[in-house]
Amino acid sequence: MATPSQIDPLILARWRDQEQLAYDPLAFMPTRFPGHPRLLTNRAKLAETRVQLRRAEWGPAALARLRLLADADCEVPESLPGTADAAHNRALMRRALNAACYYTLSGERAYFDRALAAIRPLALAYPGWPIGAPNTRAAGGGISENLFTMDLARTSDLL
Repeated sequence: MATPSQIDPLILARWRDQEQLAYDPLAFMPTRFPGHPRLLTNRAKLAETRVQLRRAEWGPAALARLRLLADADCEVPESLPGTADAAHNRALMRRALNAACYYTLSGERAYFDRALAAIRPLALAYPGWPIGAPNTRAAGGGISENLFTMDLARTSDLL
C-alpha cells in the first residue's frame, strides 16, 4: 500500500477534502435544513392533522386511542445496561414514539416529558451496545433493528 508521501499531492488533497463533513462537490446538500419535524412529516401536515382531529367524526376517538397507547405501562429506567434487552428496548421505543405523537397532536406537555424520559436512556445507551450478527444491536436484529432505528429517528424528530 502506498504511503501518503508516495501519493500524488493533488489526489491526496482530494481524499482529504472527501473526509470533511462539508465535502459536497455536486451541491446536493442544502445549506440549511427546514425545522423539525422534517423526516416523515412537516409542520404544515401536522397542522392539517390537528384540524382533522378536531373536525372529523373519528378524530376524538383516534386521539383517545393514541393517548391509551402513550399511557401504556413500561418500566422507564434512568439508564440501560451495557447489554441490550431487545424486548424492553422495543417497549421503551413504542412508549417514546406514541407519547411523542400524542404530544405533537395534543400539545399536552406531560407527553413530551414522557417521550423524552423513554427515549433518553435509549439514545444514551445505543452507541455503546455492541453490534452482533445479523445486524443486532438494540432490538433483536434484522427488520426489528431497522424499525427500531427508524422509530428512534422519528421520535427524535418530533421532539
